[in-house]
Amino acid sequence: MGSLTGADVWAAALGEPAAEEMPEGSKVREVMRPLIEEAPVALAEFLDKPLTLQALADSKSAFLQHCMKRGFAEKMSEAIGMGGTLVTAMIEGAVEVIAAMMRDVPAFLLAQGTTEEQLMLHEKVGLSDANKALYKAGTLTIEGVLRTQPSVIFKMD
Repeated sequence: MGSLTGADVWAAALGEPAAEEMPEGSKVREVMRPLIEEAPVALAEFLDKPLTLQALADSKSAFLQHCMKRGFAEKMSEAIGMGGTLVTAMIEGAVEVIAAMMRDVPAFLLAQGTTEEQLMLHEKVGLSDANKALYKAGTLTIEGVLRTQPSVIFKMD
């Protein structure tokens, strides 16, 4: 597939509907761009992993932790005019939810009344039809997601 660059991920991010949340010239875009461009390095250990619930959760968690280390909460709270503690709490909460979910994946799926495949194909995960087909075939990797739909990893909902 070739070497994934930050510019590749940034270009893919701009092609997604989520890009509307960071319009050109906005402070939000200024905060997000370097973090998104750092994703290939921050997620290097996951790039060749096939997309699974575990790989997605691990990637999300690693990216959020990377963002926190880079001062994301403070920078974003300044950009959107929200308290830094609130942004920090939101991110830390997301990391905790992901960690709790991954402690016992079978129990989590049972509690949700779903299978891993049903969950991964759900609209909340946000895979495109093309990526759903690759996921079902077992050929979609974290790198493939970053190349085509990085918001699947970056979004916190």
